[in-house]
Amino acid sequence: MIYEVRTYDLKPGAIPQAEEAFAEALPHREKYSPIAAFWHTDIGPLNQIIHVWGYEDLGEANKDTRGSWKRPELATKNYSR
Repeated sequence: MIYEVRTYDLKPGAIPQAEEAFAEALPHREKYSPIAAFWHTDIGPLNQIIHVWGYEDLGEANKDTRGSWKRPELATKNYSR
């Protein structure tokens, strides 16, 4: 099993909007792979969201990641610092 962990530093106060956008995109993204975890920080480095995706192997991870980035419904909004 391969896990991809993504951490994003957001603009202060942007977590609610980023989580809402993530929730809207999640059904489309899960067509490529299931989500393993999602959270935001309350202590330590603030204004971060972290999500984890699970894959059977590295080949599946590379294929799914490339495919998902091409989808317009998964286009990212800029909540980053």
